[in-house]
Amino acid sequence: MYTPYSPRVRGENAPEAFGAAVGFGDLAAYLRSSWRLIFLSAVACAAIAAVYCVLTSPTFTAKAQLMIDINKSQVFFQDSWQPERVPDQARVESQMEVLKSDRVALAVIRDLNLTEESEFALPPPSLLSVMLATLTGEGPNIDQAARETYAADVFDDRLSVRRVGQSLVIEVAFRSEDPTKAAMIANAITGAYIKQDVQVKSEAAQRGGKWMSERLDELRQQSDEALRAYERFKLVGDKNSSSEPQVKLAELESISQSYRRMYEFFLQQFTETMQKVSFPESDARVVSAAAVPLVKSHPKSKLIVAFAGLLGMLAGAAVSSARHSMDRRIRSAARLTRETGLECLGTIRAWTGSAARKRAIWRSLTPRWSRRQVAGTGPVSLLRLAAHDPSSPFVTDIRRLKNAIKNVMADRRSRCIGVVAARAGEGGTTIAANLSRVCAASGMRTLLIDACVGHPTVSKACPEGHVGLSEVLDNPGLFAEFIDGSKERALSVLPVGNASGGGTPGDRIASEKTALPIKELRDRFDIVVFDLPALGRSPDALAIAPYLDGILLVADFSGTSLDVVATAAGALEAARGNILGVAINKVPASEIAREWA
Repeated sequence: MYTPYSPRVRGENAPEAFGAAVGFGDLAAYLRSSWRLIFLSAVACAAIAAVYCVLTSPTFTAKAQLMIDINKSQVFFQDSWQPERVPDQARVESQMEVLKSDRVALAVIRDLNLTEESEFALPPPSLLSVMLATLTGEGPNIDQAARETYAADVFDDRLSVRRVGQSLVIEVAFRSEDPTKAAMIANAITGAYIKQDVQVKSEAAQRGGKWMSERLDELRQQSDEALRAYERFKLVGDKNSSSEPQVKLAELESISQSYRRMYEFFLQQFTETMQKVSFPESDARVVSAAAVPLVKSHPKSKLIVAFAGLLGMLAGAAVSSARHSMDRRIRSAARLTRETGLECLGTIRAWTGSAARKRAIWRSLTPRWSRRQVAGTGPVSLLRLAAHDPSSPFVTDIRRLKNAIKNVMADRRSRCIGVVAARAGEGGTTIAANLSRVCAASGMRTLLIDACVGHPTVSKACPEGHVGLSEVLDNPGLFAEFIDGSKERALSVLPVGNASGGGTPGDRIASEKTALPIKELRDRFDIVVFDLPALGRSPDALAIAPYLDGILLVADFSGTSLDVVATAAGALEAARGNILGVAINKVPASEIAREWA
């Protein structure tokens, strides 16, 4: 088990900022992998919202409008030129509170007998209340006042009063399950408000008229007394007065006229007040009466379903994002590079085909002795796909991988590379074998060396008794014979051989007791491919890696964790291996099609 590895940018070919911001390609890949969850989440939430809209009783809102006329305010003894002291906004807001008052509500409730309506009726007592009443012998005390109080609470909850903009118009809206009832109650509210306003004006006028009547009597008496004093002084004079008669007479005349003017002014005001009492006028008038609504106001089905669908999409995206962030499996080359710093040299699609076609290829490519040796499982056939079907998509991906490796190692005339998988079963041997065949088909002198002692798949395709890597390490003369025998072949294969003493080639190379003839390999071949055992299965790859020009790390698409790749890369670097990059194996054809679209 390797210790966790902290990835970093490696080499000149690595991206300059693999931790950069996510691009449109990553977003597109995320949507491709998550659209089903997002879609299903949106559909589920929209379906729940639709069920809610179907099961919820619809309500209808009727609206009526009132306008407050500030010029009709009836204030006694107020001069016509005196401006209104109360601001318009304060007046309108005050009248809005009056419209929402319990006085108006109770007037409408009593006028329309709403306590008998199911929407406003007091709910029946609970079972516990009935049981307690039975035990105590007292029946539930539900009087008319309690019914009206409950109805007023429901009434206030369904009533909405607002000012229209900055105007003097007030909108009165009422919600009900019956559209006709909603319009009727809204109009009843405006009617009750105007009626109460008129009643208040009438009562104020009556109180003012009563006071003015009493004041008129006093003024009439004072005016008569002043007039009689003036006439008496004018006829007989006043012997007790020390002032001149003309001055006294003028004074009495002025007093008499003043009382007379006061009396006439109050008489005029009294007449106007009596007119207001007989025909009072409200400060408000109905601008538009409430009509029966044709469309329900709640629930707004389209808006609720659309909003629920949007919430579902967001929830699905959040869940998918959380799952995507927690899912550390390889899903794209861009994410692999971004999170590990390793350059992806190629994506190899999974080789698919019918069972009959696979058996036919295997039988045509595998010798009879090899078929018996592998007990009919047919793994050797995968190693020769590049030779059998060079135009297949699988081989095309291998050719792309070969060109990427050539570009990475462009400064080297001859190359010794190792192909290793982080874990067993990720297809390292298949890629190594077919990469060797593609290189040989392009005219390069190629050598494939099987270094997998525990699972020598490549070696099983070689004839028995063939010289192997273990023998070459023990006897350099055998290596010279192998070189001479491979001069006429474009592709040579060196099996693992029979390890003497139980030691593997990796152990012997790492002990430095046996030298790996790298220089001779470079002189004789253009490219040497080492099929190394998986890191999780054997440490031989770590032992051989320092002696090679580069290491190609193989990972399984959606099967290998990014952390495993990073840990494997860290182990190879710790062993002084030069990592060329990563080849992602068994990629679905649809993903590769999107990559090259």
